[in-house]
Amino acid sequence: MHIVFLHGFLGTPQDFMSLAFRLPFKTDMITLPGHGCSDANVDFTTANDWLTEELAGLKVKDYILYGYSLGGRIALNYALNTKKKPQTLILESVNIGLADALQKKERLAQDLLWSKRFKEEDITKVLKDWYNQPIFNKLSDEDKELLIKKRSKNNPKRIAQVLENLSLAKMPFLGEGLKKITIPTLYLYGSEDEKFKKIATKITSYHNPQISVQEIAGASHNCHLTNSSDICNIISKFIA
Repeated sequence: MHIVFLHGFLGTPQDFMSLAFRLPFKTDMITLPGHGCSDANVDFTTANDWLTEELAGLKVKDYILYGYSLGGRIALNYALNTKKKPQTLILESVNIGLADALQKKERLAQDLLWSKRFKEEDITKVLKDWYNQPIFNKLSDEDKELLIKKRSKNNPKRIAQVLENLSLAKMPFLGEGLKKITIPTLYLYGSEDEKFKKIATKITSYHNPQISVQEIAGASHNCHLTNSSDICNIISKFIA
């Protein structure tokens, strides 16, 4: 059995090394479009084709698809809308989309503002403000500094394009599909992440027996950074 990881916005495949070392699966990691050395230009109309090609290149057949944040949104969209589905889906801190038009408008404006900053300002300064957002408030100053150092290696113009192309505002609302999903799905969220705790509650209300919703103690948005040990234990039990 393989497990294929999709990292989050600004991240790298190496973000999952602490999980890969602990899990009893063969591991593959995919670099998201516009990150690292990738110059792929992808939006939600082409994301499934892009991921199909990436998975074909890995030559995996029976696999678990693990997506964090933006990578999780791409993974969920893929699992709901393609014929060749993963055997198991794991979503960490994943937004299932916005159904409200006003919320979409507000989110797009926010993402376009960040995109403008990535294009025009020093990336280190922008990243400092990015990781000072409330969603990352449980990260230590040391963790933030390390992330800023790693993330500053991204091409800021490509990152700006990713924000525009793959904005949550442009993603279809996936809640209706998730209600009916037939793939065993594990949804992980941090106990200190109020925003995604609400999303987890919504998913629980779907009462889909294929979905298991699990809280990661002491974690905020970056569960795999804060508590990889608990995540691995939960995944092992879920797969078993």
